[in-house]
Amino acid sequence: MDSPKSPEQAQSKIGNWIVVREPASTQTSSATKRRKKVADPLWSLERGVVVIDIETAGLIRDASRVLEVAGAFVQGKTIVDTFDAVIWPGEWVLKDWRYKESIEIHKLTPEKLRDGLSAETAAGRFRDWLDVCSVDVTAYPRSYDSSFLIQDPFLVCAPKYRWVACLMSTAIKRLGYKAKLGALAIDLGIQRDGLAHTGLSDAKVAAEILLKISEEKIEVSR
Repeated sequence: MDSPKSPEQAQSKIGNWIVVREPASTQTSSATKRRKKVADPLWSLERGVVVIDIETAGLIRDASRVLEVAGAFVQGKTIVDTFDAVIWPGEWVLKDWRYKESIEIHKLTPEKLRDGLSAETAAGRFRDWLDVCSVDVTAYPRSYDSSFLIQDPFLVCAPKYRWVACLMSTAIKRLGYKAKLGALAIDLGIQRDGLAHTGLSDAKVAAEILLKISEEKIEVSR
């Protein structure tokens, strides 16, 4: 006696065989099966993780340029080392309306940028620094910074480098609420070294946040 089939199951006959196909909603694609859980940056603290921050001339990746790339290497309970490079984007970027609007945020004036490195040189030095520190990297938030840095000439991407979970998402899980970088730093009692929205200052603040949320008891004042 044939076993009963649910109404959603489709049947077809191939030779002497009855083939029962599950509905698409119950099928699991091979890509889904292969998808791995992204590592939490807290798991990387023992061996070390680099918290990255970038400043850009605008917010649209394909129409903007990285003006500064910075990182803070965190290992154990300490910020061990930092990296910072200002990048010369080319004269044409300085004339773009996106840069003119963003300059009020990052304070990277034409004078500061003209003393910067080429993107290729900055990218090479940054990767050399990562190779010494850690191949695990994250950012607060991660998606924006990584969308620039996985591209040429930075190429901070697999298989050599591993973007662990977004630091903002990790903070939300630990604290139960979402906040911008500066606001969360105030809540956690972190003192900023430098101006907000500058690469190295933001990278160090984000690294301090990672250290704070790694503590068993977290004190939040809000």
